[in-house]
This record gives sequence, structure tokens and C-alpha cells, in this order.
Amino acid sequence: MHDNGVVITGYGTISPDSSNIPKESPPSNEILVRYVNDDALLDIPRRTMKKIDRFTALSILAINKVRDMANLGESSYDSEDIGLFVGNIFAGWGYVDQFMENLYTSNELKLKALNPYIATAWFPTAAQGEVSIIHKYLGYSKTFSAGILSSGFALLHGYQQLLSKKLKAAITGGSEAVKSSIIAPHLNDYKNLVPYQEIGEGAAYLSLEKESNAIKRNANIYSRILAVTSGADYLYTVRECLNKAGVDKIDGIMINNTEVSDSILELCSGLPGNKILPKQLKMPKMNLLGGNCVYTIVNVIEYYKKSDRYLSNILITFDSGTGRNLCVILSI
Repeated sequence: MHDNGVVITGYGTISPDSSNIPKESPPSNEILVRYVNDDALLDIPRRTMKKIDRFTALSILAINKVRDMANLGESSYDSEDIGLFVGNIFAGWGYVDQFMENLYTSNELKLKALNPYIATAWFPTAAQGEVSIIHKYLGYSKTFSAGILSSGFALLHGYQQLLSKKLKAAITGGSEAVKSSIIAPHLNDYKNLVPYQEIGEGAAYLSLEKESNAIKRNANIYSRILAVTSGADYLYTVRECLNKAGVDKIDGIMINNTEVSDSILELCSGLPGNKILPKQLKMPKMNLLGGNCVYTIVNVIEYYKKSDRYLSNILITFDSGTGRNLCVILSI
């Protein structure tokens, strides 16, 4: 038992439901974009919704699910011992989108007409601040804006803070709200990110705790995180993750870069305990952008929870498409 390791004690997602899928596919040069049904936001008071942006609202709802699942109430840990790590790409606040559009035009008259307060209202740390205030989190927290690896870096950082004993618990993940007039035109930039077929807005978060603390408070453990690494070289990042995890076999792999899948399969097959090739798991077809890495991890945990398979070591890799990679090894 890795009693000094880090475990996942809860998770929560908010993502588009089936009613948001168009009946007809978009043109081949465009990507299918799915939105969260507005009814999902009804749990947040209308007055509050007017004051916060959509991606913050999605974070609040997903984190409420995490807290309920992990039984992570105010009495679980001191406020200073819980940190929040958020990933996001676009941020944005629906109310100011119409004004912010002027900031991205070259029309000097429009820029002069832009209210200075509005120009500074666009910031990706809104979710971190709002959730910290609601739940009184006073521990070290941080927001990451790093493309589709954003929630992955949030996970990596939260994981490191627990290992270094700076925190006792961390909520890590990301959210993205793409229902915006200034964001929509940029979504096609992500259409070449194989193997994703869709872009969706939503949020996905995990609760991380030291295993010894989780056992002490009788928390459910859904997965152990054996290692998380990041680097510029794909195979080096995977090797480093395998070395840190110290496992003798990998039962399943999930890779979002098909060009290196054979090399990673070969690498895992060379482990002493691998008598057969690891099972290749399919990436979710939807890319949740800033929340994508954690959304994928939640999908893997859910898959194994339903399959009645236990003690499986799962290697998941993420490629940003811009020369940065992330690797996670879970024991489920």
C-alpha cells in the first residue's frame, strides 16, 4: 500500500448532454461544438449568475459534486490545508464579451470607447477566486492557462503540493465556457487535435488527498496517482513517469498522439510484468479544452468502475500539439 502516496477521493463533471448534439454534422472544415444546457446552471441563483462568468459557474457546480462525493466538508481539514488548482484557456465573462470584442480590433475609435474597467475584467483566475471565497479555501492555490494541458498542469501542481506536504488536500481540474461571440471563431484552431471529434464546454475536477489522511477520515478511494510528469519530449516524459511510478506492468494505455502509440506500447510491453500488450483505451471523443486532461481521467475511472476490474495500472498521455506533453499513471 502506498500510504504516503496521493489518491483521488472524489470527482465531478459538468458537460454537454445529448440534447445539445445537432442532428446534422457540421461541414468537414469545422469542428462540432457542444454546449452545456442552460438548465444545468439553474442551481446557481440568478443574482449570482449576473455577477460571475459562465466558466466560473461551471466550476462551482462541478466542485460541489466533488465535495459531495469526497465528503469534503468544512470539518474535514483546516482551511489553510486545502488548495485549489484551476485550468482554463479562454476565461471570459458573457456580459462583457460584446465590449471585449473591441479590444481585439484595430479600430482606434472603438478602443478609445472601451471602458478601462471592462478591459481589465477578462481574467482566467475568476473561478479560483470565487470558489475559494465560497468554500473558504485559504491554502496555496493557482490557475494555469496552458492550452488543452491546462487542467493537467493544475493536477500536476496539486499533486506536487501534497507530496511536499504543503497541503493536505487539493481540488484540481479545469473549466471552459465557449458559448461566447468572441471565442467561437477561434475554436476551429483546435479541429486538428487528433483524435478529438468535438469540442465541448464544461468543467471537470478531482479531489486529491494523501492516502494516509484519506484512510484516517474513512474516505472512499477511487484511484491512486502513482506519478505525473511533464516535458517537451514525448517518450522521455513517459519513461520518467514509468520510473517514478515504479510499476512492473501497465494494464491499459490511453494516448492522444497516434504517431507515438507504437513506441509507447513497445515501452510498456518491455516491463517485467507485462506478459501481453496493454489494452489500448479510446480517448473521449469530446475535447473539454482547459478541463480536458482531468475530464479524460474521470472517464477512465468511470470506465474501470463499471468494468469490475481492479488493481489496473493505467498510463494516460496528453500532447498539447505545441511541443509540451503530460503523462499520468493511475492505479485503479
